[in-house]
Amino acid sequence: MTKSRLQQKYRKKTAISLLLSLLLIVGLAAGSMFYLPELILGITTINSKIFSRSQNIDANASNDTIAPSIPNLEPLSEATSKNSLTITGTSESGAKVHLYRNDSQISTTSVDSAGDFSFDDIKLVADKNEFYVVSEDFSGNKSKPSTAYLIILQIQGPPLTATGAVDNSNGKAIISGETDSSATVTVSGRRAIVTRSGSFTLELKLNSGENKLLVTATDQAGNTTEQELVLNYSPED
Repeated sequence: MTKSRLQQKYRKKTAISLLLSLLLIVGLAAGSMFYLPELILGITTINSKIFSRSQNIDANASNDTIAPSIPNLEPLSEATSKNSLTITGTSESGAKVHLYRNDSQISTTSVDSAGDFSFDDIKLVADKNEFYVVSEDFSGNKSKPSTAYLIILQIQGPPLTATGAVDNSNGKAIISGETDSSATVTVSGRRAIVTRSGSFTLELKLNSGENKLLVTATDQAGNTTEQELVLNYSPED
């Protein structure tokens, strides 16, 4: 009898527990159904704002018609004997930079976060090479060309002709000749003045007897042409 009452009591508690659990589940479900429309509305609003901002960014990019500032190209030497070189400069960070040689685009690179760009191993063509760069921003706007630099590729030494005249009365010699007007001329280490026409003259003292003089012409690229003169000085009695 006692055992039967205990069983009934246990069954009653179990039924109550199940009922409470069921009510809790129903309550949670009802709450979810109550907040579900607001949740859906919130997600829709967020997506709409994200899409709207994306459209604004695209619209701003497409409406940008302002050209970037003119890029700065580091100065280049006027002449070189090397077949290639590195070209550097600065521009707006993130922009593209187009390199032109003799008005033809030959390369493109990107500007780094510091505003620097570099074109490495740029080949030179025979004779004249005029370089300049143009910047292009994200919207496709292009800047005006940078300062242009002209480089002459010179692989041969400058022309050179030289002669010497000896004055036995004073032991001096007059060395004269012609070369390129932009060349530098030395006679056994002493520099001669080259005129705009390319002529040069230098007076120097000779030693008694044979004098070997080395005339050297050097162009802007560093190429040299040499000519040796042998002059004899015999002092007059």
